[in-house]
Amino acid sequence: MKLLSRDQERYVFLIEREEHELLLSLLSLRGGMLRKRNAGTLSKSDPKAASGNAELNRSLARHRRHQAAVVKRLLKSKSTCVPTESGYGLTVTPGEYEAMLQTVNNVNLRAWEALGRPDFETGEQVEATLKNLLLVRILHQANMLLARLLEALDE
Repeated sequence: MKLLSRDQERYVFLIEREEHELLLSLLSLRGGMLRKRNAGTLSKSDPKAASGNAELNRSLARHRRHQAAVVKRLLKSKSTCVPTESGYGLTVTPGEYEAMLQTVNNVNLRAWEALGRPDFETGEQVEATLKNLLLVRILHQANMLLARLLEALDE
């Protein structure tokens, strides 16, 4: 992924075909990894607080679905994602770029939660099952894409 041009209204990236396919693949996987409902820190024994937490979780879920739909539309639209010889020219607004970051980060978070929230920095290991191996791969790919998205603006 490479930033070709940037102004206040739009960013133009060159993304490789593999990155394009990976983004679409990660978007299709996100539905199979349900987020744990942990938004809100108010007391669950208080009915008003529980209702507020439930509403917050519903709003966050709607927001995440909307962000993912925006990114999917961008990647499939012939006007924003134009095929080139080496990949795609992707033109996005700063808000759409932010939606891409949030969506990939959400996939990353879902995979980590599905693994049981291991602390990899302390060397915590996950059980070597097929499901966990796939989740670790998803986590790795999402991290790689996040890094590329962030680095592209730093270049």
